[in-house]
Amino acid sequence: MAGDWDCVECINVNRQFQPRHYREIFKIALPVGLESVFQASFSLIDQIIVGSLGATAVAAVGLSNNLSFILTLLYAAIGTGSGAFIAQAYGRRDMDEVSKIAAIGQTAAVTLGICSALPLVFFPNPILRFLGAQDELAKTASVYLQLFAASAPLTVMSAVTTATFRSMSDSRTPMVITIGAVCLNTLLALFLVLGISGFPKLGVPGAGLATLISQGLRAVVFVTVLYAAKKECIGTGRLGRLLGRSARRCSR
Repeated sequence: MAGDWDCVECINVNRQFQPRHYREIFKIALPVGLESVFQASFSLIDQIIVGSLGATAVAAVGLSNNLSFILTLLYAAIGTGSGAFIAQAYGRRDMDEVSKIAAIGQTAAVTLGICSALPLVFFPNPILRFLGAQDELAKTASVYLQLFAASAPLTVMSAVTTATFRSMSDSRTPMVITIGAVCLNTLLALFLVLGISGFPKLGVPGAGLATLISQGLRAVVFVTVLYAAKKECIGTGRLGRLLGRSARRCSR
């Protein structure tokens, strides 16, 4: 007990106002917050665009997005867990451990994404009816849900890769990539849902296809930037040397 009180007293005594600490926190927190907002806007954009197709289309996308929200929370937990261990290893400048944890996290992410996607891909109608959808609503939402489910492994891989960037004190890169993916999703959804500029008018499935394409490209860009710009984090020592130099520069 005495040791605990000594620790509390130490924390209280050392609580000093240092503006640079607040600036550092803000520089990390602002990109993280913006990325979270844009990531959540994938579903919102789909609902807004299909709004011109009628109430059934909006309800179909909304019901599917409710299910996707639950899965997104699960995916975020995988990324958070991996990020915590990566941050610890990166703080120790143990780049081999960073590589191992990143590899394990991404493998677990893909496995989880596939396992959660398979039931939604093969049994969309029963799942939607279990959630309370009528036959017409379930029929309208089923293809959208299947396309969303197909993007699940890509989404959860992006979550883990995002956590890897953040754990290495880089929260801007995931924000920029996510914003680009949201912009692409918006354009593709407009073209594919409404049939603009000669694109086929697919309706609600067009929104799901736009999400699948944009999430796929987002995951590819994430992995490419992480492994190319960071010199292949998984399975090589080159990233360790690069990150070691980067860490030394940051510590100066």
